[in-house]
Amino acid sequence: MTGRLPVHTLRALPAGDAGIVETLKAMRSIVRTWKVAPIVLQRATELTRGCPPKDWACEARALHRYVRDGIRYQMDVLGVETIRTPELTMRERVGDCDDKAVLLASLLAAVGHPSRFVALAFGPPPAPFSHVYVETPIGDHWLAAETTEPWPFGQAPEGFSRALPFYV
Repeated sequence: MTGRLPVHTLRALPAGDAGIVETLKAMRSIVRTWKVAPIVLQRATELTRGCPPKDWACEARALHRYVRDGIRYQMDVLGVETIRTPELTMRERVGDCDDKAVLLASLLAAVGHPSRFVALAFGPPPAPFSHVYVETPIGDHWLAAETTEPWPFGQAPEGFSRALPFYV
């Protein structure tokens, strides 16, 4: 996607939950733009090529495994909230939870899967939201695709005090 900055720096975010909602909106916008980028379409197709036709769980697992295992977790620039484009995350093979979530949601969308982000807060309420992961529906259930821990597709984080689902 020529002409686009590879990292979105979020400035002047409102405090608290309103800032998280603005971050999630920015993430959704990046996914909606990049799901049709040739590099995302090609990678999603390559990664799901070995799945039987209409095996949606196989496709979601393959994309989850790529982001979980192929992209190293790396924190944001100190004191600055950034979101990498899927292209930059794939090229540099690093990103934090929101970068990995944006990449996974973009890959899922590129092969027709809906998704939602789930922001989590840990600690006693009103603890701030500090983590995000992706869920995608398989059959009648939304399944977790946590990419910052070595967990299988479908295993969701535990121990959180608040969750905020946000549809892509």
